[in-house]
Amino acid sequence: MLKLFHSIVALFFLTAFQLANADTAPTFQLVETTPVKTIYQNSTLSNTETVWLNMVNEAQRSIVIGSFFFASAPNSSMEYFVQALNAAAERGVQVQILLDQSMQAQSAPVVAELNKKNIGVRYVNFKQLDNGVMHAKYMIIDGHDSFVGSQNFGWKAISQNHELGIRIDNVQLANNLLQLFNIDWQLSQLNNFSAARDWARAHDFTNPITHENPIQMGTASIYPAYSPKDFIPDNVDWDLPQLLDLIDGAKQQILIQVYQYSDLSGYQGRNRWQPIDKTLIDAAKRGVKIKLLVSDAMLNGKAGLRGLQGIQNIPNIEIRVSSIPVYQGKHGAYPRVDHAKYMLIDNNITWISTSNWQKNYFYKTRGISLVIHDSATNAALQKIFWQAWQSPYAKTPAQMQAPSKWFGGLFNDD
Repeated sequence: MLKLFHSIVALFFLTAFQLANADTAPTFQLVETTPVKTIYQNSTLSNTETVWLNMVNEAQRSIVIGSFFFASAPNSSMEYFVQALNAAAERGVQVQILLDQSMQAQSAPVVAELNKKNIGVRYVNFKQLDNGVMHAKYMIIDGHDSFVGSQNFGWKAISQNHELGIRIDNVQLANNLLQLFNIDWQLSQLNNFSAARDWARAHDFTNPITHENPIQMGTASIYPAYSPKDFIPDNVDWDLPQLLDLIDGAKQQILIQVYQYSDLSGYQGRNRWQPIDKTLIDAAKRGVKIKLLVSDAMLNGKAGLRGLQGIQNIPNIEIRVSSIPVYQGKHGAYPRVDHAKYMLIDNNITWISTSNWQKNYFYKTRGISLVIHDSATNAALQKIFWQAWQSPYAKTPAQMQAPSKWFGGLFNDD
C-alpha cells in the first residue's frame, strides 16, 4: 500500500517536457522505466508505473490493452496494476485485453486474477497466422488517452528493465489505435493467413493519421505506422518504408537505441536481409554520424552479434552493446535488459516503437511506431540516449562476451 501511495502522490509531479498547462491533465508525455540501482534513475521523465496507474484510475468508460503478454510476481508493481484494472471493472469500466497466444501459459496466472465481470481477454495467434507474434504494447483509455511503448505489461517492464514509451491524449490517435485493436480482436478468431489478411486489408481506417496527414499537438507533428504489411489496410502507413525514408532524410546524426538489431532473416535466421543496413550505410557515406546502441540480448542465441556485421567497421557508424547489471534483490538475482526502441534524427525527429529492427518484425509481427516531428521531444530523448551511450554499461562489440546473466534465456523481455 505504501508503494501505491507513493505512486498516487507522484501523479502530481509532471515533467517540464509535457505539453500541457499546470492545471490540466498531461496531453503529451514521455514515459520511462528506470531500473533500480542504475544511472537511469537520474531521469526526469515520467515513470511507467505511475503513468499506467494514473491512466487506469482515471478511466470512466473503457480500457483497451494490447500486449505480448501479462506477467506478475509477488509484491511487484504489476500487482498494483492488476488491482487497478479490477477496481475499474468494479466501477463499470469495460476492459478488453488482447495478448499473444504463444505466451498464454505465462499470461494465464495474471489473467486468472482479473475480474470476470467487465473484463474480456482474447489471445491472437500470429504464429499460426504468419509465423509472427502480437508484439505491440499499448493502452487506450476512454477513447482518447493512449500509451504506446517498448513496455510489455509485466513486472520487469514496470520496474527493472530500461523501457521507453509515450502517452498522448488525442481522440483521433486513440481512434486509429482502436481500429487496429478491433482488427486484431477479430483476428484472434481466425486461424489462417488468407482469412486474416483479407479481414485486415478490407477494413480501411476511418479518418486515418498518416505521414501525409499527421495530427498536430502544440509544436509537435505526430503520426503512427504499423506492421506487418499484410495485416494493415492500404490507407495507413507500413512502418518499414517510413523508417527508411526518415533515415534517408537525415542530414547530421542518427541516434538509435533498440533491443535487437539484425540483418539476418527471421528472428535468428541465417540469410541476409539488408534494407536497413543499406540505408544506414548510404547515410554514413554522405557524412551522417550514426550511433547504434543494442542490448546484450544480442549475445544470446546462435546468431549472436553476426546480425551487426553488415554495418560494423563502416566509417561514421559506431556500435555499442548495453548490459545492465544483474539485480540482487530480496527475491534473489535476475537479469535485466535495455529494452527501449527509439531513433533520433538530427534535432527534430523522433521514432518510438514497439518493434525490434529485424525482418520478421516488419513483415510478420504486429507492431506500432510513432513518428514525432518536434525539437523538444528529440532533445528530451537525446539526454536519455547520451546517458546510456556514455554509461559504464555500454561497450563496443569487441569488448563484449556472452554474459553469465542469461541463465534462463531471454526471460520473455522481447
